[in-house]
Amino acid sequence: MAQGSWTQKADFGGGMRADAVAFSISGIGYFGTGVDVPNSTGCEDFWKYDPSNDTWSQIANFGGGKRVHAVAFTIGNKAYVGTGGIATPPNITNDLWEYDASLNTWTQKSSLPGSLRVIAIAFALNNKGYVGLGFESTYVYLNDLWEYDPATDSWVQKASLPAPGRTYAVAFATAGKGYIMTGQDSSGYKNDLWEYNPINNTWLQKASCPGAVRIDATAFTIGNYGYLCLGTNNSGGMNDVWGYSPIQDLWISIAGYPAPGREGARTFVVQGKAFVTGGWPNNGIDNDLWEFDPTGVNIQELEYQNSISVYPNPFIAETKLMAEKPLGNIDLEIFNLSGQLVRQMNFNLSHIAEVNRGNLSAGVYMLVLKKEEKIIAIKKFAISDPR
Repeated sequence: MAQGSWTQKADFGGGMRADAVAFSISGIGYFGTGVDVPNSTGCEDFWKYDPSNDTWSQIANFGGGKRVHAVAFTIGNKAYVGTGGIATPPNITNDLWEYDASLNTWTQKSSLPGSLRVIAIAFALNNKGYVGLGFESTYVYLNDLWEYDPATDSWVQKASLPAPGRTYAVAFATAGKGYIMTGQDSSGYKNDLWEYNPINNTWLQKASCPGAVRIDATAFTIGNYGYLCLGTNNSGGMNDVWGYSPIQDLWISIAGYPAPGREGARTFVVQGKAFVTGGWPNNGIDNDLWEFDPTGVNIQELEYQNSISVYPNPFIAETKLMAEKPLGNIDLEIFNLSGQLVRQMNFNLSHIAEVNRGNLSAGVYMLVLKKEEKIIAIKKFAISDPR
C-alpha cells in the first residue's frame, strides 16, 4: 500500500453538510450549498477555508439560491457552480454562476443548453469547463458532455460518454485529459473509469478501480495522480482511498480515510494537499475536515523502463530514443510538468528513433511510450536553448 497521511483540521464553520460543492482559488478552499440537518431542502451559504491558519469564514451566499447536488469547476481565478436542485427531481435546473473571489460576488452566466440535471459531473481542462451526465427531471440517466468557454460565455456539445448514462459519478482531470468513474446506471453501481481526450474529442475506457463499486464518492487531483475516496454501496459508507496514474493506467491503494466511511463528502485541493469535508456517515451528517498529504505516494517503475534510453539529454534540436530490442509500432506522448499533453506521435521503434524538438519551449518534459494502449516506459528529458 502506498503512503500518504491524514490530519484532522478545524470543522467546517457552516454546520453539518453533505452533497455540497467545493473548489479552490489562489490558495484558499471554498465549500458551500448542499443539505444540512435543519434545512433538508438545501442551503445557499458559502464559506472559505484558509489552510495557513486553519480557519473558516463565511462569504457571499451562492447567487442561484438553495442548491443540492450541483457541480463546480475552476478556471483561472474564477469558479463556476451550476445545475443541481433544491431537493430531488423534478426541482432541478441548468443554470451556471461565476464566483469572483476578489470581489466576493456571483454573476449568472449562460445556462447549460442540455437537459436540466442533478447529480452530474464537472471538470476543467485547458481553460474550458466540462459538465455532463446526471439525472434529468424524468429520472432518465444522461451520458452527454458539454464544454463551457468562459471567454465567450458559450457552450458546445462534445462526444457523449460511450456507455449508458449515469448519475452519482465523480470526475477529475490531469495530464491534459478528463476522467469520470463510478456512479450508477440502469444496471447498478459501477467502478469503471473513462478517459476523455479534448484534443480529438474521444473517450477511452481505462483500468477499473480495484475498490468496490460505489456512488456519491469524491475525487480530486494532486500533481499527475487522480484520487478516489469514500462513497457508499449496499454495505454502507466506505473509507478506502485509491490513487490513479493516468500515464501508467494503474491504481494503487492509499492510506485509508481515518474517520467513519461516508457518502456525499466533497474535496478541494490547496498547495498540493487535499481537504475533505462534510458527507453522510452511517449515523447522520458530519462537518469534520481532514487534510490529505500525498507524501510517499509513488508508483513502481515499469517493466521496460530500464531498457529504453534518451540521448542526448538535455538536447537543443533533437534527441534519440534507443531501445535494447525492436518494439515495433509505438505511440509516443509528451507532457509538460503541469501535466498537459503537448505532443503525440506514432512510429516504428526498431532500435533507434529520432525525436525532434519542434515548437517545444525550453524546459523539462515527460515522455510516455505506449504499445497497444499500454504504457511500456516513461522517461524525463530536458530541452535547452542555444547559448
